[in-house]
Amino acid sequence: MDGFERHRNDVIYSYQHNRNPFIDHPEYAQLIWGDSTISGVIPHGQRTFVVYPNPVVSVLHFSGSEQDIKYLYSMQGVLLKSTTSKQMMVNDLPSGLYFIVFKNKKSGNITGHLKVVRQ
Repeated sequence: MDGFERHRNDVIYSYQHNRNPFIDHPEYAQLIWGDSTISGVIPHGQRTFVVYPNPVVSVLHFSGSEQDIKYLYSMQGVLLKSTTSKQMMVNDLPSGLYFIVFKNKKSGNITGHLKVVRQ
């Protein structure tokens, strides 16, 4: 984003008291509409995890995430499912885009996230 867009966002905030999150965090666009790869590297290089298949039809599989609780959220931020196992049934969900958030069982800290497409 350039300075003009940032300034425009500040001016709009002064009137509406809300901000455009895509101006403040352009990485959100990549998270939502970017490449839907099946694997991701946890931030800070701590470890690698894999979610497959992506797109998914009925069952998501997880590897490298044994010490995490996996949470499945809708695009509206509603928690739909959670699991500590190596798989999650999603065949009861409508087609669409979802987010998987990994949280450490002990600390509760977020250790990673991926978007998942349900066919």
